[in-house]
Amino acid sequence: MEITEVRVRLIQDDDKEKLRAFATITFDNCFVVREVKVIQGDKGYFVAMPSRKAMERCRNCGVRNVVKAVYCSRCGQRLPQRPATPIPANREKIYLDIAHPINAECRKKIHDAVIGVYQEERRKFDEIKPQGQAQKAGSPTESEEAAEFDEDGVNPEVEKSEGKAGGEEEDDFDKGIFA
Repeated sequence: MEITEVRVRLIQDDDKEKLRAFATITFDNCFVVREVKVIQGDKGYFVAMPSRKAMERCRNCGVRNVVKAVYCSRCGQRLPQRPATPIPANREKIYLDIAHPINAECRKKIHDAVIGVYQEERRKFDEIKPQGQAQKAGSPTESEEAAEFDEDGVNPEVEKSEGKAGGEEEDDFDKGIFA
């Protein structure tokens, strides 16, 4: 499989937050993986695949709760706690990958493609920023933040440039609760 398209949505720059962008990867023009995260770690940027919280059912009412929850979100009954195991291999996972590469070669291909597009979008964004303002690098002023980012922290200018080529309509996953 080949990566045929990578789209990146930049997230508002905040030195406290490590999440820098969300990416959508298309494989062979026929398979899409959304909500891939670009995160700034201690050793540089890395790509985190989409994941979800692990859930388990309440024994009393049957509603699904997060694995480490203490009380049921519907009936309020105390949930049974599993004993903590000191062995890291047996550690219970709170987040489960929805999609992930099987081998290191595939992981490297995805990482290189996503980080390459992220850095290009970041460079374009930095070029369109107003020049000549006295501020520390990487921290926009309040007026810039209001102009450049919407309430979700997504840069609307970058989102506009991510539209489909050739006038194609966007699918339902790009709208509503899935956006």
